[in-house]
Amino acid sequence: MTAFEDFILQHQDEDINQLLLRKEKYAGIDITLAVNTILTRKKLKDKVPSFYRYASLVYPTRLSGEQCSSENTALYKAQIAASKVPHFRLADLSGGLGVDCWAFAQEGEEILHNERNRALSEAVQANFKTLGIDNCRFSCKTVIGSEKKLDMGDNEACIAEILADFQADILFLDPARRDTQGGKVFRLEDCSPNVLALKDELFQHARYLFLKLSPMADIHAICESLGPQCQEVYVIGSQNECKELLIWLDREHTGEYRITVRESENEFCFSPEEEKAATILKAKDLKEIKEAECLFEPSKAVLKSGAFKLLCQRFGLKKLADSTHIYIGKTEEIPLSLGKCHRIELCLPFGSRTIKEIGKEYPSADVSARNLPLSSDELKKRLGGRKTKGKGGEGKHIFALACESACGEKENLLFVTQTFRRGNSPDKVSELHV
Repeated sequence: MTAFEDFILQHQDEDINQLLLRKEKYAGIDITLAVNTILTRKKLKDKVPSFYRYASLVYPTRLSGEQCSSENTALYKAQIAASKVPHFRLADLSGGLGVDCWAFAQEGEEILHNERNRALSEAVQANFKTLGIDNCRFSCKTVIGSEKKLDMGDNEACIAEILADFQADILFLDPARRDTQGGKVFRLEDCSPNVLALKDELFQHARYLFLKLSPMADIHAICESLGPQCQEVYVIGSQNECKELLIWLDREHTGEYRITVRESENEFCFSPEEEKAATILKAKDLKEIKEAECLFEPSKAVLKSGAFKLLCQRFGLKKLADSTHIYIGKTEEIPLSLGKCHRIELCLPFGSRTIKEIGKEYPSADVSARNLPLSSDELKKRLGGRKTKGKGGEGKHIFALACESACGEKENLLFVTQTFRRGNSPDKVSELHV
């Protein structure tokens, strides 16, 4: 065990500010690097356990740990690449902490890791030796277009120079989503490098482009701007969060693109044309809504994908309103792998008196308002605020929803529900693999 590794293990639970104040005490230890490593390791403990397992790995920048892929999403990206191009050779032009490259290296023949930050690039090289990755080359350059070649700085290079003799099947990019002031950006043209400006040049060096983009980006707008080479869109969800948005481009593809929603080990696939052609199913009248068994709340990844009508078509669910992305159905119809099931216990008219009574009866329930002229936070206030303990707390969820039936009846309703979570009631809610 090295002195650095021993220091990390001994001080990983200490106050980092105290470590910085006493840095003169630790001769021979780079305290700044140690503090960054300790903080990053805490982030990676659950996010990338295969990295956390080695206390000897170093992390010179904290931001790299925040922005890196999780181990699960990285391995999924590697599986996608291998399914498209067996024994692939891939160049990651924005390598970062190297989590994606680590996963690609396990599936691919040879990998090129390019990272513009020299300290981070050197750290990844050392870390990969510890991790046993021996099929990866390294480069430390900032990617710019070949048209700027005359104005290149010392650390800048065009794609041809970065690749050199590396014959890539796939070019992978995760453009930086922060501006020069450190603020977050979401438009593709505002990220660095600008993939839109570089697309044609990138395709000169590889048939396939694989992009990791902001989960906030608009899928339709992104695919429109990237053009007909867009073949696949992957929306990765976990724990009801949309974690990543991936785009696979094929230089020779000219048809429509398909969307895959990935939730844990489950996938839901469709094309935008299928969604466009699908028909919304609604309850025949308000009575059917009020007597419904369950509410289905799609995950954020499903909502991001835009598969609103297809949920009706594929599972027989009925949408509460055109703009209310909540559905009713029976327990056996609910695709729990794609969202949450809430068994309806009460359904009441939405009004001041009802809100007051329900607020008193269920003071610690979760609250959501959809398609109404008030937010969930505003509804919480009207319900009297939420308490962490009290009657009707655990698993209870109150929904205020705008509802409409197939015959045109409309009413705002308040639902008190009990939420089923994955695996806690297998006899009531089925796990569906789509």
